[in-house]
Amino acid sequence: MTGRHLAGGLSGLVMCVLVAGCAQTTAVVDPAYSRLSFGYLNSGMAELGRLYLIDTKAKTITEIGTVPVSQTARGEPASYAARQVSDLGVTLNGSVAAANVSKSAVEAAVEAKVGRTAELRLDDYFDMSYSALDADITTALRAQAAKMAAGDGSGWEIDTVLRNPDLIYLLVFRTYAARSAVFALNGVSTAGATADVVDVGNLKVEVKLSGDSTTTWTGSGRPAVVEYVAFRPRLEKGPGGTEHLRFRRYGVRVPEKLSETLRTGMR
Repeated sequence: MTGRHLAGGLSGLVMCVLVAGCAQTTAVVDPAYSRLSFGYLNSGMAELGRLYLIDTKAKTITEIGTVPVSQTARGEPASYAARQVSDLGVTLNGSVAAANVSKSAVEAAVEAKVGRTAELRLDDYFDMSYSALDADITTALRAQAAKMAAGDGSGWEIDTVLRNPDLIYLLVFRTYAARSAVFALNGVSTAGATADVVDVGNLKVEVKLSGDSTTTWTGSGRPAVVEYVAFRPRLEKGPGGTEHLRFRRYGVRVPEKLSETLRTGMR
């Protein structure tokens, strides 16, 4: 949206002060780890192969290592404007009594409105991924099992994960790096700046980008967007009752509220 439209919203906010029955408050939007139609904003500067352990019940996430990539697949350079953005972090500052709804409802209304104006512009991007994802996971898992058998222990906490169905592994299996990538709300990409004004009932909410937001990525070194795949280890019995460590991806899903976990549950 243009500066003219934003200016109109701000003038409405000023007029609100002069009108009886109208109240105002501020909402801070944190785009960190927001969800796109093809991945998540890479606010943690993760790279291809980074591995995490997630407790889906406690909503915590811990970086535990990497799954080495034997061979990568690289796409052709392109440019793209991603406008399907969701799971933005919204925090209200002030009273919401004038809205006649709960604080969480106001936050949801703000997220829905500003989400429609959110955009990630990728210029000259390319994607990189595993050419042999399952084989590379298998190799890494067997290496961890060999360490355990040798008494060296495993940073993957395999025994714990096998016993606890709430624990899953989360792997960065595809990345998108670009010459330039810019995230904006309503055309505004400056951290700490006002991006919009949203009406919720009689409440006018001034929307600002978080001052700690990462909104630009330059150069092709660190990806701007990453995609995750989830998996769990499992034990299979072979001939003679010998147990073999395997993994499964079928039925193991990336958590629905992953953005929230990445923002608040990182250890």
